[in-house]
Amino acid sequence: MQDEKQNISIKIDGLKYSLKVRRATDEEEMVRKAEKQINALILEYKKMGFNDPSKVLPMTLIQMTTEKVRLEEQKEMHQVIDNLKEINADIELFNNENTDVLTK
Repeated sequence: MQDEKQNISIKIDGLKYSLKVRRATDEEEMVRKAEKQINALILEYKKMGFNDPSKVLPMTLIQMTTEKVRLEEQKEMHQVIDNLKEINADIELFNNENTDVLTK
C-alpha cells in the first residue's frame, strides 16, 4: 500500500509553498518545525541588516546545512565509538577466558 499524501502549505520569508507530505507520519510536523526554524533564521539575518532575499536565503541554507553535516558527523562518531566499545568488550572477554594460556 502506498503512503497516502496530503497537501500542506508553508510560508518561507512570506512566500507560500505547497508541499505533499505522507499522512499517518510525523512528516507534516517536521516540515512545520523546519518552516519555523527557517523563518526564525531569516529574521535573524534581517535584524543584522541583510534584507536582500538573494543573500538571506543562501546564507540560511548554508547555516542550516552546516548544522546538518555537523550532526551527521557527530552521529557517525558515536557509531564508531560504540563499535570500538564492542571490540574492547570482546577483547576483554577473550582475555578473561584465556587467562591461563596468556600467563604461561
